[in-house]
Amino acid sequence: MGRLFAEPWVIGTIIAVAVLLFAAPRLPVMARNIGQSMRIFKSEVREIKNEGAAMAASASLVNPEEVRPQATGETTRTESD
Repeated sequence: MGRLFAEPWVIGTIIAVAVLLFAAPRLPVMARNIGQSMRIFKSEVREIKNEGAAMAASASLVNPEEVRPQATGETTRTESD
């Protein structure tokens, strides 16, 4: 009896048979839920990539010389001062 579980494929086979016997009616529902979760995950990843690409594109369109610091109430000296 000690040698029955000596190899991992035996344990895997026993677990697979137990799942098929006791969880067979729920397997289609679980598979459907996993499929929906993967579709949601893929769409979220795609959305994040698109947002990153859009941010990179908008950042490359901005000329750094045109960007002015926001007014903080402090006066700054210019070349004419």
